Amino acid sequence: MTSAADALSLVVPFSEPAWYYLIIIPLIYWLVDKSAGFRLFVLFLLSMYLNVFARTMPQLQEGSVPLFNLEGPLIPDPHVQAGATVLGFFILEFSQRKITWAAFGGIIFISIVVYMNGTHLFEIGTSLVLAGFLVFASFRSLDWTGSMPDTYKLALAFVLPSALLLLLPESALYAGLLLGISLGVVFEQLKIRFFVRSRGRRALAGLIGTSGVLVLLWTASTFMQTVLSQFLISILLGLWITLFAPWLFTITGIFTQAGQRIEN
Repeated sequence: MTSAADALSLVVPFSEPAWYYLIIIPLIYWLVDKSAGFRLFVLFLLSMYLNVFARTMPQLQEGSVPLFNLEGPLIPDPHVQAGATVLGFFILEFSQRKITWAAFGGIIFISIVVYMNGTHLFEIGTSLVLAGFLVFASFRSLDWTGSMPDTYKLALAFVLPSALLLLLPESALYAGLLLGISLGVVFEQLKIRFFVRSRGRRALAGLIGTSGVLVLLWTASTFMQTVLSQFLISILLGLWITLFAPWLFTITGIFTQAGQRIEN
């Protein structure tokens, strides 16, 4: 882990780049757009899964680019890939000039910081290419899930993360989160269907929801010693973000259920 990441760890004391974005992405899901937040979650977790997979491949430790007769490691850097995935999603999702320039600036900044801390240019380049491919592919493949029957959604929510875990046990963190958020989204659509009532309530929801995430992240850093514990705690974290927190927001009146009459 680079010294830049160590500096971030003073604020959020976890080693995986997922932890930093697990503070940001839930806020998009709760406060901005449920659909966009969920799609970003799936994209981010699949991107990080592929990053873990790449880091287990020894042949990528010393790769090469024959066209330019260059050699160097081709393992994608997790911090660059995570940042490029999230910010690249913003570019295509919101399509606003200010957001586009800010996102490009963020990607460049992350890449420069990581490079200055000793990461090889090939690793940064591989990260950017992989993240870019995943972002573009996601916009052609994730929307179709919205029209799936609920039983198919539940089956997919169980089968895909479980298969990913079996293929790569080192991915227990991301497979568990994918299972948790997917199940949570399905049941939220069936039972809760929340929407935000005011800006003030958004701030309160963000504070409560983020506090829950931080508590679970602290718990995870303390007890995630085995693959099974990583998987189970990650499922709980995913369920908190997409199901338990929205349920808490609706029963306390912070959020309103779709179809519920709003009383002033």
